[in-house]
Amino acid sequence: MPMFFGRAAAGLVQVPLLPPQPYADIWVVGYPDIWPSRKLSAFRDILIPYCKSHRDSFVA
Repeated sequence: MPMFFGRAAAGLVQVPLLPPQPYADIWVVGYPDIWPSRKLSAFRDILIPYCKSHRDSFVA
Protein backbone atom coordinates (compact mmCIF):
# COMPACT_ATOMS: atom_id res chain seq x y z
CA MET A 1 0.00 0.00 0.00
CA PRO A 2 1.39 3.43 -0.81
CA MET A 3 2.32 5.37 2.31
CA PHE A 4 -0.03 8.26 1.54
CA PHE A 5 -3.02 5.86 1.58
CA GLY A 6 -1.93 4.44 4.91
CA ARG A 7 -1.42 7.85 6.47
CA ALA A 8 -4.97 8.84 5.48
CA ALA A 9 -6.54 5.68 6.99
CA ALA A 10 -7.46 5.82 10.67
CA GLY A 11 -5.98 3.11 12.85
CA LEU A 12 -3.04 2.17 10.65
CA VAL A 13 0.46 2.62 12.02
CA GLN A 14 3.53 2.86 9.83
CA VAL A 15 6.21 0.36 10.79
CA PRO A 16 9.87 1.32 10.48
CA LEU A 17 11.55 0.50 7.20
CA LEU A 18 13.87 -2.46 7.48
CA PRO A 19 17.13 -2.74 5.57
CA PRO A 20 17.08 -5.21 2.65
CA GLN A 21 17.76 -8.82 3.59
CA PRO A 22 19.20 -11.41 1.22
CA TYR A 23 16.92 -14.25 0.19
CA ALA A 24 17.58 -17.72 1.47
CA ASP A 25 19.59 -19.96 -0.82
CA ILE A 26 17.78 -21.17 -3.93
CA TRP A 27 17.77 -24.91 -4.32
CA VAL A 28 17.12 -26.75 -7.56
CA VAL A 29 16.47 -30.40 -6.94
CA GLY A 30 15.75 -33.36 -9.14
CA TYR A 31 15.35 -37.07 -8.87
CA PRO A 32 18.65 -38.98 -8.98
CA ASP A 33 17.67 -40.70 -12.21
CA ILE A 34 17.13 -37.41 -14.10
CA TRP A 35 19.72 -35.21 -12.39
CA PRO A 36 22.53 -36.19 -14.81
CA SER A 37 20.25 -35.80 -17.88
CA ARG A 38 21.32 -33.45 -20.66
CA LYS A 39 18.19 -31.29 -20.36
CA LEU A 40 18.70 -30.69 -16.66
CA SER A 41 22.40 -30.11 -17.18
CA ALA A 42 21.60 -27.48 -19.83
CA PHE A 43 19.10 -25.87 -17.45
CA ARG A 44 21.72 -25.67 -14.69
CA ASP A 45 24.26 -24.26 -17.15
CA ILE A 46 21.84 -21.39 -17.85
CA LEU A 47 20.34 -20.91 -14.39
CA ILE A 48 23.52 -20.64 -12.32
CA PRO A 49 25.22 -17.86 -14.36
CA TYR A 50 21.90 -15.99 -14.62
CA CYS A 51 21.36 -16.03 -10.86
CA LYS A 52 24.96 -14.97 -10.22
CA SER A 53 24.75 -12.07 -12.68
CA HIS A 54 21.43 -10.89 -11.21
CA ARG A 55 22.27 -11.44 -7.54
CA ASP A 56 21.33 -7.83 -6.72
CA SER A 57 17.74 -8.61 -7.77
CA PHE A 58 17.41 -11.32 -5.13
CA VAL A 59 17.07 -8.97 -2.15
CA ALA A 60 13.86 -8.69 -0.17
